[in-house]
Amino acid sequence: MKNFLISIVVIFFILFLGSCDLIDITETNAYYQISFDTNGGSEIDAVSVETADFNIDNYVTTKEGYRFDGWYDSNELSSLFDESLVSDVTLYARWMKTYTITFENLDGTLLQSYQVDEGTMPVFDETPTYDTYTFDGSINSNVTSANGIIAMAKGIIEPM
Repeated sequence: MKNFLISIVVIFFILFLGSCDLIDITETNAYYQISFDTNGGSEIDAVSVETADFNIDNYVTTKEGYRFDGWYDSNELSSLFDESLVSDVTLYARWMKTYTITFENLDGTLLQSYQVDEGTMPVFDETPTYDTYTFDGSINSNVTSANGIIAMAKGIIEPM
């Protein structure tokens, strides 16, 4: 009798488990369409990406006279894209106007040259010397135009 009950219970479980659909527990990644609005930069074609393989750093655009400042999730450029994909999305490039700042001695010797974003204060890393002049080291304003390139020695401010 005991074996009979065990057999019935085993048959019941086999029938019960056999009637259940197996749950697919394999993880699937979603695919999303990403479009790029480069705001005047070099074009990037739209892509379809799998969430697990997505890396925003693979999508680079350039624009003459500007530094790329990242991808934003709206055309107001107020929120940097956080790389989480939950639906198709258009990303918008943000640009910072840049200028080449060149520091030269009054005799024309190049001391330093680099790119600086508009609205930032150029910084000179060395102390130049020229005849009897003393380097002032101060810049009166942030860079706002290409004509913002100046040389400074105490008592002299010469446009370059």
